[in-house]
Amino acid sequence: MKSTIAGDVFEGIKPEPIPVDSTIGYHSTETREISVELGGAWAFYDAFWLAQGLKQLRDWIEPRVGVRLGGSVAIPLVLNNNTAVNQEITLSTRFPNGWTEATRPGQFQVRAHDIRAIEVLVAAPSKSTESSVLLTWEATTDRGSVGSASIRVYPGYPYLPQRPGAPSFALFVKGGLPKEEENSHD
Repeated sequence: MKSTIAGDVFEGIKPEPIPVDSTIGYHSTETREISVELGGAWAFYDAFWLAQGLKQLRDWIEPRVGVRLGGSVAIPLVLNNNTAVNQEITLSTRFPNGWTEATRPGQFQVRAHDIRAIEVLVAAPSKSTESSVLLTWEATTDRGSVGSASIRVYPGYPYLPQRPGAPSFALFVKGGLPKEEENSHD
């Protein structure tokens, strides 16, 4: 049924049968020849939202994660090679000062028509004046830049309980950060 976001709950209802919507469900999508994207839960929800006909959520919900100050967070990335030849993909980073990679991405061989999943461990600074930062990985080949993947990180907001030494991370909905006092479980 067609209705506006702020419309009445019965807006768009007609007395005739509802037609079947064949756009809902999984459909293979065209992807760029070579790309980098967030993996893990972020990749799952992108595919899930498309299959459920909720692709607008991709624009409404930004990939986010929280991490303890001085802690680390594991970010899954997926390198895609949809070409007919093997590719060497180089990852470079754009991080704010104080943020470092405990595992340094570099060059990765990705076979023709294949993907390569990697995990990058990012260390947060022990002190931060920023409420959030944007971490970006850019992929290049001998052809030049082929894309980038970014995630917003909230330093000082660890949400999921983790065993000592394990990365701590959680997904957030835009504007969904709890108040500081609700976060005093450290």
